[in-house]
Amino acid sequence: MKKKVLGLALALSLAITGGTVAGNDSLTVKAAVVKNFDSPATNISIATAETIENNSFKEGSISKKDAYGARWYKFTNPYNTVAVADVTFSHTGGDVWPGYAFYSKNGKAVEGLDYSGYFTGDGLSIKVGLEAGETKYIKVDKPDWNAAWMISLSIQANDEANDFKTAKTVKSGKRIYGKLDYAGDVDVFKIKAKKSGKMTIKVTNNDVGEDLFSKLDYTIYNKSRVAKASDTLKKTVTGKKALRVKKGQVVYVKVNMHGVLRQDRLGEYTISTKIKK
Repeated sequence: MKKKVLGLALALSLAITGGTVAGNDSLTVKAAVVKNFDSPATNISIATAETIENNSFKEGSISKKDAYGARWYKFTNPYNTVAVADVTFSHTGGDVWPGYAFYSKNGKAVEGLDYSGYFTGDGLSIKVGLEAGETKYIKVDKPDWNAAWMISLSIQANDEANDFKTAKTVKSGKRIYGKLDYAGDVDVFKIKAKKSGKMTIKVTNNDVGEDLFSKLDYTIYNKSRVAKASDTLKKTVTGKKALRVKKGQVVYVKVNMHGVLRQDRLGEYTISTKIKK
């Protein structure tokens, strides 16, 4: 009798942990995956946010009996230049889809439709812009429900020019092909005149925006960084401005998304210049 009880206990143990029952090599029991939604957590506020290192992931869960209803995470740009973080959310267990939202260091919610919402088991990838050394925060919540998830993170340095100081110099006459990489992305170009004359600057919205609200904004500045022209362009529309320049003189062109900040509305644009006397 003791042998039968021991054998049953061993079989039940293996049914939970995985393994092969002694004396029966043909019987292999797979591990049962059980989410412990009631496991304790310390990352219950922005002040106690858990760090997600670059090129890594974190798993989390929450119970419907949890008093806080949320878990917090943070990630930091490790580069001394602007960067883009690719954050992927996946729902891995529980009753319903968890919610998410991004926050800045001062606790202010990051603006943009892509920076808050819900994610499913199919996975959701969000691109987030970061200044050098900047830290951003993520809140995952699902009050009064069981939910489990995984968050993976990859941060890449972005050498694009995002302001006047970092703007790269491009010679006039050379066509610029640009792309908005994330909601809130801003690109600035410094164009140097190859000769004196009247420079015509053209900006074309190739495929930014797909609705009445998402478009491409551009602003053209003179050498003193004084705005001389600006407009909002629908998809496939070109805007232009002519400025008098001297050889070696520079003008600046800034482009960014207009209106609803949605990553599925991001796209490409071109800038071209031509000088006539």
